[in-house]
Amino acid sequence: MRQIRFVITRIRESVQHIRRNSFSMATSILYLLCLFIFLIDETRLEIMPAYAHWNTMLCIGEVVVFLLAATWKIPGSWLVILTSWIGLVTPFHVSAALIFGCMLAITLLGFNRLSYGISAVLLYFALHISVTYARHMPINRSDALLLLMTLMLCCFAGSILHRSQINADRLRQLMQLKHRQKAAIELHDRTCNNLTYAIRLIDERAHTQPSKTDMQEIRTVLQKSLSQTRKVISYLAADDSAETVPLTNNTHQLRQLDSIISEARHQLGQLSFQGEIINSITDLQCLSEENGELLFDILNELFSNIIKHADPEQGYFVTLGNPGKDIVISVCDAPINSRSESEEPTTIGLLRYQEILQAHGGSMTIRSANHLWTATVTIPLINTSTSAATTGTQCNE
Repeated sequence: MRQIRFVITRIRESVQHIRRNSFSMATSILYLLCLFIFLIDETRLEIMPAYAHWNTMLCIGEVVVFLLAATWKIPGSWLVILTSWIGLVTPFHVSAALIFGCMLAITLLGFNRLSYGISAVLLYFALHISVTYARHMPINRSDALLLLMTLMLCCFAGSILHRSQINADRLRQLMQLKHRQKAAIELHDRTCNNLTYAIRLIDERAHTQPSKTDMQEIRTVLQKSLSQTRKVISYLAADDSAETVPLTNNTHQLRQLDSIISEARHQLGQLSFQGEIINSITDLQCLSEENGELLFDILNELFSNIIKHADPEQGYFVTLGNPGKDIVISVCDAPINSRSESEEPTTIGLLRYQEILQAHGGSMTIRSANHLWTATVTIPLINTSTSAATTGTQCNE
């Protein structure tokens, strides 16, 4: 099984390497293709016996040039441009593949750096005009201008491809960053919160003999944390651009909401918290999947904050409702005076949701006064985007 996973990982890494170096590989293949067409054309051309020796030397030289260009892209491309005049001075016809090779070299140099591409265009054009003038041949201005425009088009095409690749790399990096952020949030919102609950439960039962039920409860929490950790490890080990396995399932939103509330009631009861959770939400039909994921994450974090920071003897109060087009969550508790090191807030805690809520058209207000901590979170049922507006229209109907 491990060997199969190793092979799959190697294949995936190879595919990613090919994808990231696709232009370089395509350039090598095109250079070799130009060489292949050049050799075929040269064997079909009728060369006078007096020039057969020179034709053979030309073929050998071009084989070396194209092989160098296929292996070392930038130096080889400059070599293709610098030797382009040879085909113009030969007393016999030469395959048109050399022209396509020069156009490919200019495209590659423009891809690497626009200034390289423009310099290669000017160099090739200058060599072409100089050889034509040296052979006392007439220079057609229209043909020369068309040649210059064609070469500049190849140069700018390479530069545009380069910019497209940069944008694709940036998008891939953003996807990788988002991928890892989601994994970190999953660890924080699920695993760390479960471990915190297990620690608080152990502290709660420290002065008494733990019962079999308590030990089973702790074991269940630790088993769940282990499973979540393994899921995140698998998620990180997968392809960074993969988005096929979401961390949160929003298929049955009401059922998931009830499950979160029931689990919170159970955990808070196990820790001897006195309080109440009132849920008046009965319909989440208009809630978008993205806002649903946000609702569940924030709710888990709020309940986790009660477990981490609230005083069990002072109690807590949580209400959930959906008046109008918003979901409103209100939390009130009395913080404990001391914190352990494991309970220190992190950068991916509750405060990180403020900017996310504002981007979704929601809000978060946190106050602390008179030994009470209160938080009010507003999450819109419908996003302000165009797609969400269409959904909202359907819901209103």
